Amino acid sequence: MGIYWLLFSIPAFFALIGSKRLLRNPDNSYSLHLDPIWLLIICLLTLVIGFRFEVGGDWYAYLRMYRHVFETQDSFGSDLGFLIAGDPGYLFLNWISAKLNGGIAGANLLCGFIFSLGLSIFCRNLPRPFLALAVAMPYMVIVVSMGYSRQAVALGVTMIALVAISRQRIGWFVFWTLLATSFHKSGIIMLPIAALGASKNKFLSISLIAIIGFIIYYNFLIEPFELLYKNYIAAQDAQAQGAYIRLLMCVFPAIIYLIWPHRFKFKSNEHSLYNLMCWISLGLFFLLIINGDISTAVDRVGLYMLPIQLVIFSNVPDMLNNRKITSQFLVLSIIFYYFCVLFVWLNFAIHATDWIPYNSYLLEDTVETYEIID
Repeated sequence: MGIYWLLFSIPAFFALIGSKRLLRNPDNSYSLHLDPIWLLIICLLTLVIGFRFEVGGDWYAYLRMYRHVFETQDSFGSDLGFLIAGDPGYLFLNWISAKLNGGIAGANLLCGFIFSLGLSIFCRNLPRPFLALAVAMPYMVIVVSMGYSRQAVALGVTMIALVAISRQRIGWFVFWTLLATSFHKSGIIMLPIAALGASKNKFLSISLIAIIGFIIYYNFLIEPFELLYKNYIAAQDAQAQGAYIRLLMCVFPAIIYLIWPHRFKFKSNEHSLYNLMCWISLGLFFLLIINGDISTAVDRVGLYMLPIQLVIFSNVPDMLNNRKITSQFLVLSIIFYYFCVLFVWLNFAIHATDWIPYNSYLLEDTVETYEIID
């Protein structure tokens, strides 16, 4: 599990020695420029995520999916039913890997790159990007990106969409959200959230996004959403282990923001968006308490609330009048908190054995297992 601690230690170190960034853009936003350090971080995350071997709870499910694409690659474009039901964006990445004979590792590399790029851009939109990255490591990176490939790519693209909506670029937000939906259907939930939370002209935005969302749903998502309902909600025995804890991790920063919203130096549209996401996080948690039978569905929706942890905790160190000693103490406290989260998950989580030990194709003397797994 040393690789997981390395991934956490790198941003934690830079967060401890760093300070709050200065606003450099005329619109009071932070520069999204990715300097060499961030490019190296993207490369590292891509390699660790992409070359993992038998890591993650859904490893064999994705392996079977890749095998299907590999075996039907010549007629891939004509199998429209499979494309629509199986998330066309993700299957397209598998098809690219199959054509290049890259195996499941090739598909995972593409997924890892998209997720890492989206995460890095989102962190660069925050006042303390390395602290945000450290916050993301225990669950968003290690668990989600190495366990749920489709949702991870959708989440990575969604974070780019959130950056767009925070800068009032509605058209780009719609584009990125629809792209995220092609990797996992659940990504479409961000359309109404952003329309309600961040737009100045709410009537126009809600109307536009509702029309686009209806067209997309009616033409492409009805059958997949019926399948999602059957698997995630109607199935009473479908339980997401640890859903309470994962949602509680979003509830904690949500409460901090909802108690002291005036201490966060957000733009007005950002205040509206993050306020709504915080309330949704609280709502999901209480919904889970009321009806635990839908824990899997709530847990999946909760994935898209994960960015609120990065946003709030990246701003917390500077919410008390930028006092340097206080800021550094808060940075250290946040890092220690997520150190404990990672420690507890690695050592006590029920399904942590699916991630431990970390194995890599770069270190394994093996063949592509999709050829031998039924």
